[in-house]
Amino acid sequence: MTEENPVRILHVEDNPRAIQITHLYLKGQNNNFKITSVLSAEQALEKLEMENFEVVISDYEMPEMNGIELLEELRKKGNKIPFIILTGKGKEKEAIEALNKGVDRYIKKGGNPSILFDTLAHYIQEVIEERRKEEEAHNALSLLLEEEKKLKSLERNGKEQIPQESYDASTLLNEHLDLIILGILVDRLADEGTIQTRMSEDELIGEIHRKCGIKVDSEALHTSVVNLKGKGLIIEIGGKIVFLPKSATYHHKRTISV
Repeated sequence: MTEENPVRILHVEDNPRAIQITHLYLKGQNNNFKITSVLSAEQALEKLEMENFEVVISDYEMPEMNGIELLEELRKKGNKIPFIILTGKGKEKEAIEALNKGVDRYIKKGGNPSILFDTLAHYIQEVIEERRKEEEAHNALSLLLEEEKKLKSLERNGKEQIPQESYDASTLLNEHLDLIILGILVDRLADEGTIQTRMSEDELIGEIHRKCGIKVDSEALHTSVVNLKGKGLIIEIGGKIVFLPKSATYHHKRTISV
């Protein structure tokens, strides 16, 4: 990140002292962090209507509306901003609930504050990058589907030649197969409403054919799968490809007061 591109963070916390400490430590981690603080979930919703942010950091327990309820309200509005819960009072069941609701990271305050906020700063960068990759995957899949529609439209109109500026859908698929696989897995994840989804390579080939009308070569798909595994974006369990977002991360240490 550069000075010209600050990371805009919305911090939602009803404890003014916790706001001060979080601001102090995070600015110490990264001068490009531009932190705006509000004292309630209601104020956060208002702020997000007026301004753009890269990530939300929210306490769990707050009056009127807690952190999970804030997240749910944002998702109802179609806001997919990365969301981190940072709390000193959460229990194991709250962590599980938060992750199941789609929180990107859940951090319980504890241990050495320097280590805690170093972890938080790392998570901020991670979730922003993850969301960027998800958007790239969705965009690649959308572009592929649009090009396929153009091809089918040309066929229906009886045109024999495709304009040179138009991409061949098969070529487009091969160029972006890694992102398209991630897009399929992310879509399946959203449809199933879980924090993990599993598909075999044959199932992926079938899903790409169903959505795009194109048959992917099994060897090409396997090469992309190996590439994604090498990047740590997917793993394989029992012959199934597993897309496991880092939202499953639960940072837990002894509780401390801030």
